[in-house]
Amino acid sequence: MKAVRLVALGMILAVLLVGCQWFEREAGPETFTISSFAWLPGNEGLVVAKDAAGEQRLWLVGGTGGRPRRLTEGTQTEFDVAVSPNGRYVAFVTYGGGNERYPALYDRTTRATRRLDLPLSGAYPASPMFSPDGRFVAFQRSFGAADAHSDVYQDVVLYDLVAARAVVVPSQGDTNRLLGFGDASDKVYLWSTFEGHSHSWNFKYDLWEVNLATLAANRLSQGGPVHNAFGAHKQPTLPRFVFHTWQAEDINLSIVPVPRDIYVADINPYRQARLVTGGRASDPRFSPDGEHIVFLQDFQGKGLEVFTINKEGLNPRRLTESRLPKSSPQWSPDGKRIAFIQVEGEGRHALYTVQPDGKGLRRIAP
Repeated sequence: MKAVRLVALGMILAVLLVGCQWFEREAGPETFTISSFAWLPGNEGLVVAKDAAGEQRLWLVGGTGGRPRRLTEGTQTEFDVAVSPNGRYVAFVTYGGGNERYPALYDRTTRATRRLDLPLSGAYPASPMFSPDGRFVAFQRSFGAADAHSDVYQDVVLYDLVAARAVVVPSQGDTNRLLGFGDASDKVYLWSTFEGHSHSWNFKYDLWEVNLATLAANRLSQGGPVHNAFGAHKQPTLPRFVFHTWQAEDINLSIVPVPRDIYVADINPYRQARLVTGGRASDPRFSPDGEHIVFLQDFQGKGLEVFTINKEGLNPRRLTESRLPKSSPQWSPDGKRIAFIQVEGEGRHALYTVQPDGKGLRRIAP
């Protein structure tokens, strides 16, 4: 009888352990690091690439918080997240074997993940971006490390989800950086380096427009007016981009790009103007209605904070005051909240949202 009781107790413990493992898989451990995130349409939440037992996985997080839930079934590192306009697809980058990285697409309807067949030629895919109609998903291809020296090795490749084929965007300079799509999804815009200005800390770019039907390229600026720029974000209501520049600093014998100022550029005819000065400003993004811009800036040398300005660069408003490192501010689809990543210690990140007036700061993960 005693042996029977012990067996029964062992079975109960086994069931409890299995149940705990199932719950852990569904709810996930407390977050450690967050590499990227993207809002889902309709404000239904966010897709977050966050650490799970030492590896980045994709999780669903509610817009008001709550326990995260695993999205994909992958066993490899998953990062660099983008969501299609209709919310059905999630594009990301993952590992295949060894150090090989490849672009992947998760279908939220079928719950299936597939590898996108893109001509990588040994390059690393990064920074997925969907076209407004959801037909194309674009990736940067990088043939070098992500530092100030590697910009010369980047170009752009698209995957056509309707025709199920890859489209390599013709290079116009030594390097090409994807800015975004036209409103009709029939064009892409690129920064392309100007006449060899593509080394060390001296990158100069022209703006190019490429027709996706013919792959014909049209140069919209002359003489490389854009100096040391990162990627840009398109204004939803106008043919205009906002972007930030950087300056090189020599840190431990390495050239490190340090954020500087924020500019806005009209596409055709090309005109650019500086909106934010004073240095250490980065990550600008237009609001969904195109009336405001969110960005990060080092506030009085005390740490990165989240700010907003209007589209003319006026009426700055500081939304945070934690003095902790932050990254990736993004508007919710309805423009009522702004999400951002905050570093709260060694290897510990958290995801927050805040209202555009600075009220309602909320930690939503973990």
